[in-house]
Amino acid sequence: MELITLEIESRFGSFTKPTSTTGGLLTYKIPPKPTIKGIIGAISGFSFKETHKYFKNLKVGVKPISEIKTKTTTFNSHYGNPRGRMVNIKQEVLIEPHYQIFIDFSKIRKNEKAIKKITKNFKETFNSPPNSLYEAINKICQAKKTYYFPYMGRNNFPLEFNSLNIDLERIDKPINEEMKTNSVIPKEICSDFRIQEIQKETGDFGLNLSLPQNLKIHILKDLPIDQKINREYSELKDFILAPPSENIELNIKPKQPQKRYNFLKTPKNKLITLY
Repeated sequence: MELITLEIESRFGSFTKPTSTTGGLLTYKIPPKPTIKGIIGAISGFSFKETHKYFKNLKVGVKPISEIKTKTTTFNSHYGNPRGRMVNIKQEVLIEPHYQIFIDFSKIRKNEKAIKKITKNFKETFNSPPNSLYEAINKICQAKKTYYFPYMGRNNFPLEFNSLNIDLERIDKPINEEMKTNSVIPKEICSDFRIQEIQKETGDFGLNLSLPQNLKIHILKDLPIDQKINREYSELKDFILAPPSENIELNIKPKQPQKRYNFLKTPKNKLITLY
């Protein structure tokens, strides 16, 4: 399986919604798919056009590691105004965003030009030419090399990344039962979902007590999963996300069959959705 798993984090982040009309700029709660492609493109040293071309069939998944927190702040910017005329812009910012991202290269065709460019960008990393884009990018991610500095939505929010080695299993058969998940999942493929508290054994008497929690889910509206060559977001989808917690589980049952989406299973039998 040609899969790269990265853990990304930053002090701040902002994935600006293009349709913000509430007196300020709002942020998506997770990095959109085009942003994840951009992160991989920046690490590799590709331009936007090259990233758009080489990673067209890339599939990704996102799992928040920490609670999603936001704060509205004010920036000096010429946003929407002639350059040189500065205005105060209110913008929603993510506080200490932290995610696992899953990048599936299985549908990426071999491209000698792209491989040659990565090899040239990282001469000291390769003793011999890599056989695929996956092999090349996986190696530079494991070495924590990057050509351009990747950032969490804005270039003044640089991110740190680590390559993870997680034993994930691809699910090739139809899913006929509920599975636990803590990754985002497209709302349109959920035939059923429920959220529940996990009861834990506490005290000397072995009592099962429910810990008080906010039982809630996020409906992430109009998250872009594609981008045109003019950088305009396209193909907007709604996603479901349960806040990361050791005491809350989101159980879902995907509609079957699914040709567009792929599914992975963690060692703890939790579902990861690739889109």
